[in-house]
Amino acid sequence: MEKNNVKQFVEKPPLKEAKKYAKSRNFFWNSGVFCFTAQTIIEEIEKHFPKLLFAVKESTGPFGAGSNNYLELIPEKFALVPEASIDCAVMERSKKIKMIECDFGWSDVGSWNSISKLASTDSNGNSIKGNALIHKASDCHVESSDKQVMVIGANNLVVVNSKDGILVIDKDSMVDVKEAYKKLRNNLLN
Repeated sequence: MEKNNVKQFVEKPPLKEAKKYAKSRNFFWNSGVFCFTAQTIIEEIEKHFPKLLFAVKESTGPFGAGSNNYLELIPEKFALVPEASIDCAVMERSKKIKMIECDFGWSDVGSWNSISKLASTDSNGNSIKGNALIHKASDCHVESSDKQVMVIGANNLVVVNSKDGILVIDKDSMVDVKEAYKKLRNNLLN
């Protein structure tokens, strides 16, 4: 976004253009940190990307259904939700945007690797959440919501056991999670 109240969004500019922006020091970098009320974002999605709002509403079951105290997604319908970043679908089109310049620490907790970096670790860099044990391992993050999980002699792994499945991944392979998830989702729907 350009300074001096001139609103201009550029999504992933070419390297030459990005260098020009950085050199001019007359632009702000979109950090992807947005603050809004639920009502405001729903109104803006409805205005700028109504197909998304409709698909999301269709993909949710009733709140608190059965013994659950949360909203559940219907996998077959959620698979039909259009993929779009909030930046492109809504924020770049909205007239209700205000930018606040700030400088604060930030950690993107959008991956298991980043979550593991925020967790307390032992002397070998391991973090455990839930029902798990680690033996002769280093830099591993292990979570288990129910069954006992044990990691032995491994390094640099994220191991997550949930009611939906088990994920075992090398921290250096986190970029592959999105593609692997698509394969998993297709497998579950077929």
